[in-house]
Order: sequence, then C-alpha cells, then structure tokens
Amino acid sequence: MKRLVEGDLTKVKLTSESHGAQLEEIIEAAERE
Repeated sequence: MKRLVEGDLTKVKLTSESHGAQLEEIIEAAERE
C-alpha cells in the first residue's frame, strides 16, 4: 500500500513540474508579444 501511495506522489510531482514548465513557456510567449 505504501509503495502505491509513493508512486502516485511521484506521478503527481512529475505532472505538476511539467505543468509548471508549460506555464513558464506561456508567460514567456506572452511577454514577447
């Protein structure tokens, strides 16, 4: 059970990091316009 929870947390961390990267790209694109 603990392993499943840790695996889910790792996935959540990865997705939140990728979403953060997408936000940064959007902000940079908005600043260029």
